[in-house]
Amino acid sequence: MEKYKALFDLVSTGKMVEWEKMGTVEDGYCYDEIKLGDEAPFKFRAGEENFIGDLVAEFPSEEKAIKEYVRLCKRANKSADMYFYGKMFPKFIQRLLNKYLNAEYFGYVQERSERTLSEHVKFYERKPRSLICNVRTHTFTRARVLLDH
Repeated sequence: MEKYKALFDLVSTGKMVEWEKMGTVEDGYCYDEIKLGDEAPFKFRAGEENFIGDLVAEFPSEEKAIKEYVRLCKRANKSADMYFYGKMFPKFIQRLLNKYLNAEYFGYVQERSERTLSEHVKFYERKPRSLICNVRTHTFTRARVLLDH
């Protein structure tokens, strides 16, 4: 999220923007819980290391796929930068950017999660695929605007 700090500083009209962890100390900064059937919920804790570590602890045979999934998420996120930065420009420039620079991003957004996880990342177990397909966000922090009061 640090890569967006300069942009948030620019649009926050003089208010300081600070990143805050989601969740609480008590829940280990859990930002989401997924419950599959009658099983206990799986908690997704904030931070990339926690995301990977917690999933690997639960599904050690899927370590390679979990790490590949995170790598693919980072690549998809990076490919989205030009698309979202392009929104600041007039429509004709957005169309040019979309045509010539955003093909990779559009490829990611048009593919279903289940297909990506089974064909590209190669998860073999159904449970970790189901957990990841149901997690609401891959954002490990959220922005909080500190008001000057």
